Amino acid sequence: MIITRRKSVAGRLAKLAVVGLCAVAMATGCNTGSRGGGGAAGGGGGGGGGGGGGGGSVTPPAGHPTVVSALLADVDQSGTVSAGDTVTVTVNEEVQLAPQALSPDQEFRLPVAQNTFGAGASMAAGQLPIEIVITLGTNPNLRVSGVFAQNATAAGDPSGLDFPITATQNIADALGDVAAASTVVDLDGPFVEGFNAGGTMNTPRGLHTATLLDDGRVLVCGGLDTSGGNGAQFAIEPEIFDPATGQWTNTSDASLGGNPGGFMIRTVTVNGQQQALPIPRVFHTATKMGNGQVLITGGFGFERIDPATGNPVQEELESAFLFDPQTNTFAETGTLNTPRQDQFAVALNNGSVLVCGGSVRPAAAGQPGLTTQSAEIFNGGAFAPLSQTGNDMVEPRQNGAAAAINGGAMIIGGVAIGINPQNNQPGLFVAAGSETFQTGNNVFIQSAAPAQDRRQMASATMANGDVVIAGGDLGAANLFGTVEVFDSAAGLFVQPGSLNTARSRAGAAASGSQVLVVGGTDFSGTAGTNEIGDAEMFDPTSGAVTATFQLTTARNSHTVTALLDGRILVAGGFNNGTDAFSLDGQSVADAEVFSRN
Repeated sequence: MIITRRKSVAGRLAKLAVVGLCAVAMATGCNTGSRGGGGAAGGGGGGGGGGGGGGGSVTPPAGHPTVVSALLADVDQSGTVSAGDTVTVTVNEEVQLAPQALSPDQEFRLPVAQNTFGAGASMAAGQLPIEIVITLGTNPNLRVSGVFAQNATAAGDPSGLDFPITATQNIADALGDVAAASTVVDLDGPFVEGFNAGGTMNTPRGLHTATLLDDGRVLVCGGLDTSGGNGAQFAIEPEIFDPATGQWTNTSDASLGGNPGGFMIRTVTVNGQQQALPIPRVFHTATKMGNGQVLITGGFGFERIDPATGNPVQEELESAFLFDPQTNTFAETGTLNTPRQDQFAVALNNGSVLVCGGSVRPAAAGQPGLTTQSAEIFNGGAFAPLSQTGNDMVEPRQNGAAAAINGGAMIIGGVAIGINPQNNQPGLFVAAGSETFQTGNNVFIQSAAPAQDRRQMASATMANGDVVIAGGDLGAANLFGTVEVFDSAAGLFVQPGSLNTARSRAGAAASGSQVLVVGGTDFSGTAGTNEIGDAEMFDPTSGAVTATFQLTTARNSHTVTALLDGRILVAGGFNNGTDAFSLDGQSVADAEVFSRN
């Protein structure tokens, strides 16, 4: 069932009922927080949250003001939590504010990680003496969709609000009793969870990369474009999504500098003449480094010209480029020791980047490229092989998942193209288990094995360092919907549950303490149904899908990127095809943004 969730009317009426009781009490001259055994409203405020938990529920002193409810108003009608919006906090009795300017970030506690009212937020007495109105400042970070839970306080979870544990003395009732912490209340509001339009890419593409930049923009590189009716063509020019405007801009656009540095360009010699060759690529990696630059490595495409024919040579790539978000330009930086595609790349805590696995150039025409165990380290503008033998990884792997973990890297599952010893012919084999790269001694070691080996799974790293893998396949006849979580503290995989719909070539991103798994394919082979048109919100703690959301466009081989403001960008992919990647269908230009405001 497709669910679009809004706060329940019953919940709002319950809150209004409590406020109404307070108003009636004031009209009759009765203080609901009177000193005769504790007022009903005060007791109700303390019990409404169920007590205890990560939200920091406490028992307030009898008769002290406590928070009853909090409601956000979308003042600018932007559809998002933004500067100038207001939060009306209702208290269980009349209160007075100290005359000096007060900061809501000091007068209230927000238990969800990274929540803030925004720089320059202010507060004042409301229209009713039981109300305090907070005006949000610049770049607020609050989520009013969903319902606050005291055991779910990771960044991106629904927001809650209360007075601080330690009273500030700046908010008090007529008898001088200061505002007291109680049970954290849910921050209510008008917004709906779900997907909204995220602009249109200049080049429809799938099998591309999308990398979140430190300034909040998203860099998209490479991929294939099948929209022109001439089969799959390389998507040559990168582009950037700006979440502040919702616009996509080519990296060579005048607004970003307007120079050829917006392309990945290599100078080649053709018939004795030098020329600039823009390098396209697919099955590459794009990794944000600690300095904010993005390292693009390898893949399949072309980077040289055949002197005999004058045509580009399509092959596994050796080239690597750095993208500088300050200038919006690319610069070539060293070459891979082993040209490769479908490899893994992970930024390490020492500032370097590990590149490993993938398939290499074929040994002979007509043969597939074999999967390699070799690894190399990018550091200071050059690539150094991890060893001279190339037998670096525990197993050759490609088409799996990779994550930064404990300062190193973890490579999970995948497959390998190798030689079958029974017939001496190339074959496709399962790359079982997982392995970990340790930066202290620069070695790979075998690590915990998931219950199900798989390739082409969606993966996401949680705020606590755990890694979630979902779906995937081992061929069309072996499609998976199970979800497994690598517990980074225990060093083990656990399998908490399954998606409602088995899927491969999906994407995933963390959303607070949950994971959003988006799109994918079910290998039906039928145009129009080959792709999956929904996204499932999975809770690793309970092992259950908590909600399902409908995409505007079904897609596979797309990207899913968590934005700095808590939203999630879904871009590109393929749709309406019948083959394994839907390359006989259409590449997707439209993007969608999942919002949990």
